[in-house]
Parts: sequence; structure tokens; C-alpha cells
Amino acid sequence: MKNKGMKWYAVYTGFRKEKSAQRELERAGIEAYVPTVSKVKRYTRKVKKYQVPLISHYVFVRIEEEQYKRVLSVRDVLRFIGVGRKRSPIPEEEIQILKHITGEIEKVEMLPLEALPRGSWVEVMGGALTGLKGKVLSSVGKHRLLVELNQIGFALSIEVPTKYLRAVNCA
Repeated sequence: MKNKGMKWYAVYTGFRKEKSAQRELERAGIEAYVPTVSKVKRYTRKVKKYQVPLISHYVFVRIEEEQYKRVLSVRDVLRFIGVGRKRSPIPEEEIQILKHITGEIEKVEMLPLEALPRGSWVEVMGGALTGLKGKVLSSVGKHRLLVELNQIGFALSIEVPTKYLRAVNCA
């Protein structure tokens, strides 16, 4: 259910208040998202796993423009992130990339090598390079491709398993 007027925004929270801000926002009927990663702490006699925010102080909210005052009224929310006093919307694709990075979306289908011929454009859908787009240079083995990535400011050729690639249209 995607509402046309709803956009993602980042809000800044107090120190270690991301999860409590998310709970309060959701209690207020506002869609909130905190990307988290697992950490492991080893003690002498036990191992403890816990979730920590991927980006400290940030909670992402999906709201209509006129709901921003309601967001600011929530405890632990300090301000919106943006340029100057203007709130900056975040594209849905970037939220999806965060979900891929944190492992919340793992729906990745294995593509046959023939589906990704040399010169075709692909997007990395898993691992540390999630979200980057590049061009297939050649196949390496049965399920790996050599991909040239230019989006990061310089050309980088890297081997990527085909299960982490998705064909895209690029000009």
C-alpha cells in the first residue's frame, strides 16, 4: 500500500534513542524504520547477541508533508535531517538498499549466466556493495561474473555471485 503523498525522511534522535523513538513514532501512528545490524559480545561464560542501529541517531519516517509537526512532537525526536531548514525526502530505493544491507530483504533469485550477457547492466542486490550498478565484463566460473562498477567515483572490477545481481536498464 503505497500512498502517493507519502515520502521517507530522516529524523535525528538523542543519543541511543533510535529504538525508543521508533516505538513512540509507531504508537503515534507514524511509519518508522531503524536499520539495525547484529553485534556479538563475548563474555567469559556467555555470548550475547544484540541489535544496534546501522546509523547512529537516525530514524526514517514515512509521512505526508503535513505530518512533520506530529513527528517533531514525539519524545526523543530532535529534528529532521535536511539542507538548511528544508527537510530532504529520501527515495524509496535508498530505504530498500538499507533493508538489503541489514538483511531484512533477502529475496534474491539466482539468474542463469545467459540472462546476464557481457555488456548488460546489473545492480548489486546483496553484500557490502548493495545498490551499486555496473556493467558485466565476463563470466568467472559457473555462478560468478566480473562486473565493472563506475558509480563510486572510479572504475572497479569485482567478482560478484550471480545470486546478488539483478538485470537493470541503464543508458
